[in-house]
Amino acid sequence: VNLVENKFPHLRNHLSKCKSPMMMLGSMIRLWMEEKGVERDKYMVIAMMPCVAKKEEVNRPELRDPATRKKDVDYSLTVREMSQLIRARGIDWMALPGKFKTTYDEPFATSSGSGALFGVSGGVTEAALRVAYTYLTKEDVTRENADIFDEVRTVLRRPGLVLGTQVDVTPKARFHRNLDIAVISGTRNIQQYLQEAKLLDPENMPTSGMKHFIEC
Repeated sequence: VNLVENKFPHLRNHLSKCKSPMMMLGSMIRLWMEEKGVERDKYMVIAMMPCVAKKEEVNRPELRDPATRKKDVDYSLTVREMSQLIRARGIDWMALPGKFKTTYDEPFATSSGSGALFGVSGGVTEAALRVAYTYLTKEDVTRENADIFDEVRTVLRRPGLVLGTQVDVTPKARFHRNLDIAVISGTRNIQQYLQEAKLLDPENMPTSGMKHFIEC
């Protein structure tokens, strides 16, 4: 998002309107705590993330609670900062009293297969394609029929840059629906794709041949 806003602002309207998983979880935690009768000012939501840009994201005004205008996620620490904080405080995890919990509190311990995919390259695209499959075929993607995405998964897991890939999201249905997708990993590859797709010049944007979905 920052890359597009700072270097390619003419593409801003093409960005997904969905919140990131971090901000979605922040909203869910706020709602869950409210249902438990816990006031917002009595606790904080702190995210531990690998990306420094998350620090800017938690402060975006458009991502604040629309009713209270307060942040759903108060702070974001990088993994390195969390490690430094633990060492600075002299915390020895193995010496802490009590037993470690091996599960999250409900309802956060329950996740979908699509949710688990978000952490890998191509995972967001596969999750979106699963939703498209369910919408078009009226069938859920389960462990029994998940093999329908084997070909798609092979394409999505290629490292670096995947361009011009046609995938059939309904391979075993009576009809077929092909989507043109791209999965791009790395800032350099993003800029390479924009150049090859002729998307850098806001005055000469292509009028056809655009991707249905791009994951960066």
